[in-house]
Amino acid sequence: MPYPKAMAYTNYNDDQVLFIDALFLVTLLDCARHYDHVDNQLTCVEIAKAFAYVRQIFEHSDPEDFDNAFSISFIRQYRLDTPQGMMDYIANHSPPTSTNLPTSTLSGRQREYYFPYSIDLHKADDKKCGGVEYLRGMEEHHIHVRRFTRAERNMFLRFYAESIPMSFHDDLAVLTEKLRLDIWCRMIRSQTVCCLPNGMEAVTRLTKEYNVWKRAANRRKPMDEPNQLPPTDQQFQAETWKRKVTNGALENELRDGLKDDLESVLLNGLVGNLTDFNVATVEEVDKHRQQQRQSQETEKLAQRNTAITEYMDKLRVTQTATPHRRNEVQAIRQAVERRLREHYRNYSIEVHLFGSFASGLCSMSSDADMTVYNLHVASPHCPPIVELAASLRRIGYQRVTSIPHARVPIASWKLYGIQCDANLNQLLGVHNSKLISTYSKIDDRFKTLWFSIKQIGLQHGIISASTGFLSSYALTMMLVVFLQDITSPTILPRLQQSPHATLHTIDGYDCSFDSKTNYTSYGADNTNSAGQLLIDFLYFYGYVFDYANQEVHPSLGKIQNRSITPPARSRTDSRPKDWPICILDPFITDRNVAGNCGKENVAKVQTCFQSAYHALQEKDINKAFCV
Repeated sequence: MPYPKAMAYTNYNDDQVLFIDALFLVTLLDCARHYDHVDNQLTCVEIAKAFAYVRQIFEHSDPEDFDNAFSISFIRQYRLDTPQGMMDYIANHSPPTSTNLPTSTLSGRQREYYFPYSIDLHKADDKKCGGVEYLRGMEEHHIHVRRFTRAERNMFLRFYAESIPMSFHDDLAVLTEKLRLDIWCRMIRSQTVCCLPNGMEAVTRLTKEYNVWKRAANRRKPMDEPNQLPPTDQQFQAETWKRKVTNGALENELRDGLKDDLESVLLNGLVGNLTDFNVATVEEVDKHRQQQRQSQETEKLAQRNTAITEYMDKLRVTQTATPHRRNEVQAIRQAVERRLREHYRNYSIEVHLFGSFASGLCSMSSDADMTVYNLHVASPHCPPIVELAASLRRIGYQRVTSIPHARVPIASWKLYGIQCDANLNQLLGVHNSKLISTYSKIDDRFKTLWFSIKQIGLQHGIISASTGFLSSYALTMMLVVFLQDITSPTILPRLQQSPHATLHTIDGYDCSFDSKTNYTSYGADNTNSAGQLLIDFLYFYGYVFDYANQEVHPSLGKIQNRSITPPARSRTDSRPKDWPICILDPFITDRNVAGNCGKENVAKVQTCFQSAYHALQEKDINKAFCV
């Protein structure tokens, strides 16, 4: 298939490039025939997901199973398993179609039927990605994929048989069958599936054996002869089974693979009388096999999700702070408030919890975060937080230290093995915690997801704001917006956008949100288990979210293109000059709560989500959670 290439792949031989081209076109063929798209549109995200799965198959298969596994290096280097890499491939290196293939490449009517129409990138809104609703409000590149006519399909498949290298056929047939089952999640009842000598199932009409037979048939039936259609895969299967009968192999196969009633029909109809061999009987068996495989795959998927969800439920139980620990923290808060009031003789002083113990996302190792309100310390000799630390020591707390130069100065001490941190007059933090607490009570899956995602992050070393990674708070905002905007149907409402939001202002910031309406049944239409939602979360932030150009906007409840630019940094400021990731605060909407996360660390965050996603796809829970 020689043709000029717009993008030079100098490090790869022709076979590597041509195999990728063939895989791309066969994927389009399969989608054009069988995949239901809104407006016949196939997004770059969907194609990239397919190539990511192919890469995964090559990585974890025996080298002898695939002749073209070497193509994995091509997929990796040119990032065809990412939406951006796939978009570049289509835009710069579109394989030849009936509209752009040089006429010198083919002869006769073949030159019109490599691919029936041009492959051009378009833009649209509101696409779907593997069952997860894609980003609303952003332009997503896609290809128009219309259904083939019967003539177009047959001509394409004839070209496949004649011109695609035979060494590609079995690999393409196996990959297409795996993509149908695991990515497109469907069965094609009009197609038969065969078993190759290596034991792998493959789409019959794409296999080498079928197309060798088809080439011979095509030479007996010239392409230009009118009303001549290539032989069907049922006819091929029928002849194959006749040969098996002759060799005595069919009886054993039927006994091993089919139900008793079908065995009886086939053994009586085929073994008893070959002259009465009925293609309809083959179709009956194909239908049964496909239904059986579909049932098995559905059952496997359900078992995988159930196992993941059960693990997540156990993790939540073991990680969540006990009622006794929560009571201890509440007692500490009350004691600090009472002692400070007595010490200053000021009974308007209030001490509020914020953070995980206020939001309900507390574990046994969580800090007790407090803010002291209405304590007005005016000392000309030391900062207010230093005075607060001194006061805490005076009223009986031991080893109290202060950190006056932090972004939010704090006083710290330990009591009953609990790390306690107190700051002054930070009611925004208290209100933030109330917002998160409200969200966590709407759907029980929220807490289950949060503890699992945090555990994955901790085990992969990406949860540490002090070292330039994500904070637990930033991770929480990512989860909230994912459940508001990406899941379909959505699981969490946009409380800050509700018309029932209670007007509330703190330090000039609008902190209104709806805390009165009962939303407990809001996400009932989404029946996905916590395990499936975890997989979707990891895939979205691993492969779909554009870290460099998009933002997580909790106030709007949306993932959208960047609306905030980073502030100017001084030369001595060690924080990133640009924001490699942008996760906005729900109330201070121009503050990036992940602003300290550097480019290399953001790459590690994305890699963490990708590796955990692939581990769960492989049902390797221990690997995903680094157990």
